[in-house]
Amino acid sequence: MIAADENPALTPATPVTPSQGLARAAGVLAIGNLVSRVLGLLREIVIAALFGATGQVSAFRVAAQVPTLLYDFLVGGMLSAALVPVLSDYARRSRREFVQIVGALISLFVVVLTGLVIALEVAAPALAVLLAGGFRTSDPALLALTVQLIRWLAPVVWFLSLAGVLMAVLYALQRFTFPAVATAVFNLGIVVAAPLLAPVIGIFSLAVGLLFGSLAQLTLMFVDVRRADVAFTWGFDWRHPALRRILWLYLPIAAGLVVSLSR
Repeated sequence: MIAADENPALTPATPVTPSQGLARAAGVLAIGNLVSRVLGLLREIVIAALFGATGQVSAFRVAAQVPTLLYDFLVGGMLSAALVPVLSDYARRSRREFVQIVGALISLFVVVLTGLVIALEVAAPALAVLLAGGFRTSDPALLALTVQLIRWLAPVVWFLSLAGVLMAVLYALQRFTFPAVATAVFNLGIVVAAPLLAPVIGIFSLAVGLLFGSLAQLTLMFVDVRRADVAFTWGFDWRHPALRRILWLYLPIAAGLVVSLSR
């Protein structure tokens, strides 16, 4: 017969100190980042093997800058400077208030991002000229391809940015595993989709890969938020003090990003 102190199921768990918890979180994020870098390298190998250094790949890279730049401007800079500190404060203060601010924040982003995606679809020709004006003289067909790819990739802004907001929610709750996995999954989209779809739709397979990767990232974040029992509801509480606080913390970051992009 196993004594109580020899049975792992009956032995009291050793308390996890804050420093141990921080070390575990850092380790999980570091592993996720490492896997993401490896998959990023594999992604570049797949692109080179399928398409080489062609004008079509150049058009794709120009189009892919659009969701990346917008994500960095809207959420990337806001994540650590504004979203995580404010949400962490509410998570410590009151679960009810935390769920309320999460619902208000996600509702706001859904509306803003939907409008932004529509604007990108309309403004794709102007953006293509702005980012790849040289194609107009060197190869007009590449400029037209860039316009198409920007339109294909416009929803990536929606998926990535909303995933970033949910990532901030999970960080505030001290949940790091799913965000680490999701970071790696994003690069997996092209690795999986491009070899399968390139014979059928050519360079657009890379756009499908980004769409798949960003959607998978958002899905993982949403699943873990639900697992954390954050049953938020949709609501447009524009005057919530937390939203104003996030905005004031974000404004200096946004100004710095505008200055860096204008150089």
